[in-house]
Amino acid sequence: MELILVRHGQAEENMENDAERSLTKEGAKKIKRVAFGIDHLLDGKKAICIWSSPLERAWQTAQIIADKLKVKDIEKIDCLSTGGDLLELLGDWLPQKKADCLIIVGHQPYLSDWSLKLANTSLPFRKGAMAGYKLNGELPLTAELRWFTQPGVWSK
Repeated sequence: MELILVRHGQAEENMENDAERSLTKEGAKKIKRVAFGIDHLLDGKKAICIWSSPLERAWQTAQIIADKLKVKDIEKIDCLSTGGDLLELLGDWLPQKKADCLIIVGHQPYLSDWSLKLANTSLPFRKGAMAGYKLNGELPLTAELRWFTQPGVWSK
């Protein structure tokens, strides 16, 4: 099974409520390129599941990706905004999975932390960065890092 971790795009600054910060125009534009890259890298995989942090900027990022990949449902997972235990969450989900690929849209520093726990590799997730892993599917859950891209790599 493939796992893709994505950091949300550039968001508005200095908002009173951090959870409501929306993507900027430029942030949305760059995430459209990221979605193009994911589509290219997945090469036609049809069974895709998307999980998103409930914070607005991550949710908007996940919606852009879902639109490009023609994924109808995005699941909001609260712990993706607070750095919850991703390994436990995945361990519970994997036995019932109905997808070839899980895309998780989240935040720093949690993405780097999860990468370190899964693949023993801490990555510098800038806004719009993404990493692809192959999950071993067994407990204890580990993964092999397959690729990593920073924003700006993909253009349309």
